[in-house]
Amino acid sequence: MSLSRRVLIGALVVALAVLGWSIQRRPAAPPRGGPTTGLNVVLVAIDSLDPVLLSRYAESRGLIELEKLLDSGYAGTTTAAPPYLPDACWMQLASGRPLSDPEIARVTDDPSGRIFGVLPRIAETASEQGATCVSVGWPGSWPVGATEAIVVAPYAPPAVGHPKALPPAILAEVPDAVSDPELADFVDTIARASESRVHDLFDELILDNDPEGSWREQATALRWALLADLVSLEIGARLLAEHQPDLTLIYLGGLDTASHRFLGPSEPETFAGIPDAIVDRYGDVIGNYYAFIDDALERIYRLREDDTILIVCSCYGITPTVGGPGGTGAHDAGPQGFINIRGPGIARPPSAAEVSVHDVTPTILAALGLTIPNDVAGRVLVEALPQGLAAAVPPRYVNAPEREEPPPPPEETALIERIAAERLADLRGR
Repeated sequence: MSLSRRVLIGALVVALAVLGWSIQRRPAAPPRGGPTTGLNVVLVAIDSLDPVLLSRYAESRGLIELEKLLDSGYAGTTTAAPPYLPDACWMQLASGRPLSDPEIARVTDDPSGRIFGVLPRIAETASEQGATCVSVGWPGSWPVGATEAIVVAPYAPPAVGHPKALPPAILAEVPDAVSDPELADFVDTIARASESRVHDLFDELILDNDPEGSWREQATALRWALLADLVSLEIGARLLAEHQPDLTLIYLGGLDTASHRFLGPSEPETFAGIPDAIVDRYGDVIGNYYAFIDDALERIYRLREDDTILIVCSCYGITPTVGGPGGTGAHDAGPQGFINIRGPGIARPPSAAEVSVHDVTPTILAALGLTIPNDVAGRVLVEALPQGLAAAVPPRYVNAPEREEPPPPPEETALIERIAAERLADLRGR
């Protein structure tokens, strides 16, 4: 940590005793010119990171980074608002507010709950105030429109319903997937390199036997999901290391696929009648994916600067349901997700925190010292910020811009679906 930043954090602590804190939602003067706190924020969004499964696998497998999530920093559970679909929930988390009726209609019109062309609002809000922002793999952000942020957007193929859906993936040769055309070759190179190694990595890390019968479909879907996470992780890690942005958003969706499709073999005590042979072959898949997530978090943690607030969170967990392969886990009941916030001067709560997904955006903007749109439904988690920060730089609210209805699927989806079908055929063919 630099001397100047140590002095800043020390000043913030002193300010707590002198000034107290305030989170009044009063309209503010024009936005400040960029972050003012000297902190960076890295948000790692892990779809279906479940508090119960997280605790189980962190302990049973000795997963160091996941154990840190449980044992340090500001940790607790998250609660989302319906509809419990990835694009809908992550859109809420990235905006700090529930969906409007037109937004709900747009999401629920698609069987798998997709939206298109909606950048994470927090990145746009921060960029407009002069912050440097990177967003990688965020659901619903393809196609990328005009933005000051560095955005690499994924594409989610259509599906008959979310439990059977393939997670959004950053693919090579997809138009309108990057905010800066100079990034296109960089993204394509990483995507192709990941495609060439995903089969070996899948066998090494996730499932090292040849699936049979209907389990072949589940393994193919999870191989796609691993590929999506490999690409997002590699792009996100490199951009984080190179730019050290004020705000970095990285979305990893593979755990959601593993949880939907392989929960039965991992919890045979919950699902009666699963043969021992199935449990032996597929019972470790979810645990193996938690181990992959542990390695991913370790890499991100190494790359961040000292004065970084690292947020790891999910919008929801997973609930066991009755069904065959590919239908043993669901979000329909709104199971609680997980959140952990670590950084300099962040205290551990006396008991597990209870957080709304709407609290994340205002808290991040406050951590950066940026103004907050006054239409957010969540609150600033003052207790999750470095001690004294809210006193030294009180959260300020500004009038929010008028909401725009999300656009319909663009015509280019037909082209992208052909590209996605080719990638999926390759994953299925080996």
